[in-house]
Amino acid sequence: MTALSKRLISPLGQPSYVFFFLASMMIGATGVWVAVAEAWLTLAAPGQTGISQVSPSSIWQDPSVAKSILTFFAGLGSLSCMQIIVVEDTQKNLRSFAIVLLLVIIFLAIMAALKDHVSQGDGFIYLISGTIIAVLTWWIANWDDGKYSQVPAVEALGGELDDAVAGDNGGFKL
Repeated sequence: MTALSKRLISPLGQPSYVFFFLASMMIGATGVWVAVAEAWLTLAAPGQTGISQVSPSSIWQDPSVAKSILTFFAGLGSLSCMQIIVVEDTQKNLRSFAIVLLLVIIFLAIMAALKDHVSQGDGFIYLISGTIIAVLTWWIANWDDGKYSQVPAVEALGGELDDAVAGDNGGFKL
C-alpha cells in the first residue's frame, strides 16, 4: 500500500509529470475525440449549428463512440498492467496487483462489449469504470522517482560544491 500510495500521490507535486500525463491522455484518446466529433456531426441536423441541438447522452450512445472508448481503455489499461508486470523489480506485490487489475480490465471490456451489443448505451458504466481504472493504472505504471523529478538547482551552473572533482588533476593543486 505504501508503494501504491506513493505512486498515486507523489506525482501530483511534479508539474512536469502532470503535464506529461495530461498530454498523453489527450493524444492517446484521439480515436475517442474523433468518434465523438463524428457522432456530433451525424446527430446534428443539416443546417443546425451549436451543441445545444444535440444531447450529450445521444453522443455517448453512438456505437462508434462506445467502441472507441472500449478500445482506448482496454489498450491503455492492459499495456499499463503489462508494463508494471514486466518492469517492476523491487515491488513484487505491485506485480500481483497489476495482474488483478489486468483481469478486472479484461472483465470490464468483455462486459462493456456484451452489454453494448445487446442494447446500445447499456455498457456505459463498464466503459466509464474501465477508463478510470486504465487511466489510474497508466498513472501508477509510468511514475518513476527520478524520471520527472524537478530538483531545484543549488548553483546557477549546476553541481554541488561538496562533490569530488571528476577525473585526474594530473598533480595540479586545486
